[in-house]
Amino acid sequence: MPANITGMGSHTGQYGTYDGSGYVADLAQYDRTNKRFTNNLKELEKFHWLDKATRAVFVDIITYNPSVNLFSYI
Repeated sequence: MPANITGMGSHTGQYGTYDGSGYVADLAQYDRTNKRFTNNLKELEKFHWLDKATRAVFVDIITYNPSVNLFSYI
């Protein structure tokens, strides 16, 4: 997908700059058993999302702390 559809910005690493295009997988939000998350990871493995041609993997995590009413983007 092009960067304007994925909504991802560019990332610069040691070996190059990656624009925001590519494949995106939204993993399930937290649940008490983590079944949805685990199933999503199994599907990615089943459909060979990562292989020898994979150039980079970026993980974006957003957490919420209700004690201070703040979101953190990692």
